[in-house]
Amino acid sequence: MENNLQLNSLSQKENPQIKIGNYLLTQDILAKGSFGTIYKGTHFRTGEHVAIKTELHHHNSLKHETRILQYLYDKKVKQIPQIYWYGFYETDSLKYQVLILPFYSCNLETYRQHKQMNSPQIFKLMIKIIDICQQIHSKYIVHRDIKPANFMIKNGEIYLIDFGLATFYIDEDSRPIADYTDSVGTMVGTLKYASLHIHNGHRYSPRDDLISLAYIYHYLMYGDIGWKPGVMPTEEYNTGIDRSDIMHPLNQLWKQSKMEHLQKIFAETETEKNMNCIMLHMVYALDYHEEPDYNKLKMLFTETI
Repeated sequence: MENNLQLNSLSQKENPQIKIGNYLLTQDILAKGSFGTIYKGTHFRTGEHVAIKTELHHHNSLKHETRILQYLYDKKVKQIPQIYWYGFYETDSLKYQVLILPFYSCNLETYRQHKQMNSPQIFKLMIKIIDICQQIHSKYIVHRDIKPANFMIKNGEIYLIDFGLATFYIDEDSRPIADYTDSVGTMVGTLKYASLHIHNGHRYSPRDDLISLAYIYHYLMYGDIGWKPGVMPTEEYNTGIDRSDIMHPLNQLWKQSKMEHLQKIFAETETEKNMNCIMLHMVYALDYHEEPDYNKLKMLFTETI
């Protein structure tokens, strides 16, 4: 079934937009996911551009993201999207959840692809994104999908978006949730930027967000990431194993490629080690329950600016 909000031919002629609250949704699609679509929209009166996230009402992703964002906003966490509106929209045949957020025209991945960055610029940026993660973790939330495309740039500031996979790492009694190693676990997040701990079936903790940040540093410095699995034959990809299972051949291929590259980095001698190597050593040395030393991580970059 098509999950997009569609306008009928009559309304397209009269007004090629859908009005939701004080906002107009156009058919300009910004992104598409498994459950929903993100459209570009505008405020009815001010013309301010917004991002309008939609999904069919029986899914839980948008409701979950809204709760996480509202919780963090109430806790005074900065550099995350403000919720402009959340609710439901019904067409003749379907009901949608709708979440309206600020519109950001440029993410960190696109920015890096089109703009050469020098080391001091990258170091300052790393300090900012480590600080954002520190704020979120201090409220017992792990993002679980840290990657360049989820850091947005606007008016010289950087924001972390897409909290659909974010979750608490403490239970209802404020105790840390126990780790586990599950050989049939589920991959969470983006394969390219996932921690090896996640590939191995461990539960997410703050260390894994920071490991993804170390990967981002490599990307910002070199314009690419060090691992890339080869092309997988169709018959191997379609094995009947769920695509999200850590044992799926594609997940295993990413894991192997990542391990080979990281082993080379970890094998470097003290005299050969660069900032990327030092940061990777620091974050991979963290235990599951260990509280990261965010200030020490930021000092790596502060001392070299």
